[in-house]
Amino acid sequence: MKAFLCFPFLFAICGLAQDAADRVTIERLIGSLNEPDAKPVFTSDADRGEAAHLANLVKQLGDMRRPWSETAAPRIFSKAVRFITPDVALVDALVAPYGMVLPTTPALFVMKKVGPDWRIASFRELTGNCMLPGPFAR
Repeated sequence: MKAFLCFPFLFAICGLAQDAADRVTIERLIGSLNEPDAKPVFTSDADRGEAAHLANLVKQLGDMRRPWSETAAPRIFSKAVRFITPDVALVDALVAPYGMVLPTTPALFVMKKVGPDWRIASFRELTGNCMLPGPFAR
């Protein structure tokens, strides 16, 4: 009888482990947008205007990686990942100079799991600049 009482806890632990693995995968996908040759990976039903806007933003971030710059090139940082369902997640992100306290632009990603992979279903840069601490300030 005691063994049957342990099964719900085992299932809960497996679910938490899957959430942690998915969280790491999503954060890697968002972090990969900072690479010079990044290509955002959208779902097949994503809005093409949003896809073009994010592709343009990634290109601009890549263009800013020039030597002799007085400031660090902006990067996209994920701040929080919240799972709405097991295969849909909201990612709060920032577009900010690495490790600096300067005007940053908040962004929101809606991520969708397609098969084993996570894809970007929607991307929004939130309006206006706001003074927020750098991405790693707590």
